[in-house]
Amino acid sequence: MLLFVSLSNFIYGCLGLTCIYYLLLVPIFYRAELLAFFSTPKKQTLPVADGEEPGDAAFMPVVHDCMQEINELFDSARKNKFFKEELLFGLQKIAQKYPQLAGTHFQTSFEGYIINAAAEQCSLTIDESEAAACWR
Repeated sequence: MLLFVSLSNFIYGCLGLTCIYYLLLVPIFYRAELLAFFSTPKKQTLPVADGEEPGDAAFMPVVHDCMQEINELFDSARKNKFFKEELLFGLQKIAQKYPQLAGTHFQTSFEGYIINAAAEQCSLTIDESEAAACWR
């Protein structure tokens, strides 16, 4: 039987028992997370809707970010009463951030959205050539 235990032996003993406790507890409660962390990532294929090209799914996060920035610009333009030139400049800056969308069918969709949103939200008339110029 131990008659004397020093403070350092007590602290080391508590730390050792705590480590053993968590080494046993973590695999029991976090098994799925540990397996996902240590397993090799599998390449997932995203479902493709009718009429879409197979590469379209890879563009979706970029398209979403670009659309969000365009909507924020239109909100700001509506609140601050932007002139047409200011709005087009802002759209050009956004289009420069996303050069991978230029030349895709997303560009034509964005151009149509820009024309409609400018008319509805800002009461500005933007024609197709001005909308297309944003991507150059």
